[in-house]
Amino acid sequence: VRDELRGVFGGIFDYDKSGRNIIELHRPERSKASVIDTYREMYREERGELVVYAVGDYENDHEMLAAADVAVCPGKALDSVRDMCDLVLCSNDDGVIADLVDLLERTL
Repeated sequence: VRDELRGVFGGIFDYDKSGRNIIELHRPERSKASVIDTYREMYREERGELVVYAVGDYENDHEMLAAADVAVCPGKALDSVRDMCDLVLCSNDDGVIADLVDLLERTL
């Protein structure tokens, strides 16, 4: 599918797999990781330094998780994602975001 999309659209988009049957399209200059940098710059101008937590579970999240200060994933994430994460929490089905918020409230 990626090769077909590249054949039709060329370099207009980057293509990341975000699920077994899902391809994510985005502009090459904009990614989840670049948005983290944008938020850091905006926050730094107004309030100082920012610690960024990012949650991901699939190959489309590798770059974002690498750019974050704290990489978090659900227990059912791909092995390659779990290997790069600082925290592995409950599964997506069990509320990984709520689990992270609870952890942050208890520790911060």
